[in-house]
Amino acid sequence: AMRSTTVLGNVDNRIISPTEIMDIVKQKFSRDDGVLLEFSGQPVETSLIFAGLSSASVVALIGIYLIIALIFNSYTKPFIILLSLPFMAIGIAFVLISHDVPGSMMVGVAVVGLMGVVVNASIVMVDTILTDTQAATPGEIPGKQIVIEGAVSRLRPIVLTTATTVLGVLPTGYGIGGYDPFLSHMSLVLAYG
Repeated sequence: AMRSTTVLGNVDNRIISPTEIMDIVKQKFSRDDGVLLEFSGQPVETSLIFAGLSSASVVALIGIYLIIALIFNSYTKPFIILLSLPFMAIGIAFVLISHDVPGSMMVGVAVVGLMGVVVNASIVMVDTILTDTQAATPGEIPGKQIVIEGAVSRLRPIVLTTATTVLGVLPTGYGIGGYDPFLSHMSLVLAYG
């Protein structure tokens, strides 16, 4: 028989995260001390969820690529649209660092959902430019001019839908009218991404 002790506690995420506490405990009680540590709760659940979310992100990315390939009947044009995703990543990195948002399941769900939103805006822009390019008489309008006109014609609707989405989630993100850490972090990632 082995002696066991169970330690329970609540953590104030504004001071320290459960993962940081788990790391401190692992350092304090190394395996050489004859102590077997088993962890449960939020840090363990978060690591399991992130493993699932990373595979969901890959599946979502492949699905998005295949759908775009079917829409444009091309294997290369989807890469033009997927080039918008690094800009989404910049916005997400900014909010995670500047607002001290910890990684969580809700942040991961927001990122997967945000991929679809960003790609949708890119599809609208690229589709308009490709349609204008096909409709133009060769040599009549320079290719650069078509890209500029397509971007200008779609910029307003894309900015308006983006602005309404951002303005819709920011009150929740900043806790106006009530604060929930999970929904707040998810909303902030959606807004800035």
